[in-house]
Amino acid sequence: MFMKKCCITGVLIFCGFLMASSPLFAQVPGFYSQSPLYIQPSYPSYPSYPSYPSYPSYPWGEAQMSVPYYGYSPNQLYQCGLQLVYARRYYDAIRTFQMFLQMYPQSSLADNALYWTGECYYAQKRYYDALSYFQRILFEYPRANKVPDALLKTALSYMSLKQYVRGCQYLADLVNRYPNSDPARKAYRWFDRCGWPSSYSGRSRCSDEYQYQEPEYYSDWTFPKNY
Repeated sequence: MFMKKCCITGVLIFCGFLMASSPLFAQVPGFYSQSPLYIQPSYPSYPSYPSYPSYPSYPWGEAQMSVPYYGYSPNQLYQCGLQLVYARRYYDAIRTFQMFLQMYPQSSLADNALYWTGECYYAQKRYYDALSYFQRILFEYPRANKVPDALLKTALSYMSLKQYVRGCQYLADLVNRYPNSDPARKAYRWFDRCGWPSSYSGRSRCSDEYQYQEPEYYSDWTFPKNY
């Protein structure tokens, strides 16, 4: 009897093994579950930082000059920008003066920094940009020492844009407000060179009926010996 039970048990175990290994029964849900395969999780890749643009190269082929911003006194930073203007490094000069205006807006040299920034744009024939800086002097620093120069260069910028009536208005304003200044003497020269009536001739200086002539290029805009 015992042997019979053992044989039956062995047969049942063997049949169960055959059924478990059969593909037919392997497709039945829940009948035979294999251990799940290990799937390697996909971790997100570390984001790469964007490449920051380098400073533009100079169109005249000069080596790039770094602009010192911090650790300089107002006068040192202003002189640094002025030397860049004399070297015709207009891009660096503009950056230097703009940083000067951010750091020292109340400095007595702030109007000078605005003026030379405008001169840098004027030298590149970017007259609208130049006008924005020259006119900032007139509105933000109306008592500054660069107001006569700003009036003159505002007039010349308008003339370069062929807006001769507005240019004449600023020249007339200059010679009336600052008749003994160096920019006023230059303005008188412009009246003569362009065929305009003198400031004291009694004729309307800003009449639309007058046929203005386009002025020549004002070449001595930057060097201390001339300006």
